[in-house]
Amino acid sequence: MSRRKKSPLQRGILRDDQGVVVGRRTQHPHSHLLTAIPTANPDYPGMPPFNMPAEMKQLIAIHVFDNLYPGLPEPPAEGESWTITDADGNHVADVGSSRYRLVNPTGDSKPMGGNGETWLAHAVPAEAAVPAEMDEDELAAVPDVDDLTEAQFAALQAKIDQRVEDEARLAAMDAQAQPTETEWQKWRREKFGLDGGDES
Repeated sequence: MSRRKKSPLQRGILRDDQGVVVGRRTQHPHSHLLTAIPTANPDYPGMPPFNMPAEMKQLIAIHVFDNLYPGLPEPPAEGESWTITDADGNHVADVGSSRYRLVNPTGDSKPMGGNGETWLAHAVPAEAAVPAEMDEDELAAVPDVDDLTEAQFAALQAKIDQRVEDEARLAAMDAQAQPTETEWQKWRREKFGLDGGDES
């Protein structure tokens, strides 16, 4: 008995817990459709076609072909799918639906387009896209990044990146095993004199 081959469209897919495709282990099988997009324009004869970087092709292909295509809303019920019928009402095919929907829970308008809209999985309520309100006193204590020098900005960015990395490591640990101060935090405190520690 021959083993059924997996469709190339289903190979190497990485999904989040809502079923949304967030990445692929290999190049998207449809990314070639985004290669050398024609840009013929009578005002600019001989203009070469537009060719996006491979990373952008991958992201667009995942967004359009894996998560949006065929662009249908969520099926009426879990486990169901939309069906295509011919003019006589005969069943032609079952099709999936969009993995997420576009929401704008705040009604905000943002610069550079978007109008406050964001993509959310069908299972996630729109309120999840509303950013948490920050205390005005906390905001006042944050330095204005426009006033920082390049060196100060780079140092601040490095501290932020380190904190995000620390929190991600802690979140990945067992709750019972999480220390109050991790080894890498202790090492940084002792080496660089952070958090009131002595610089070694």
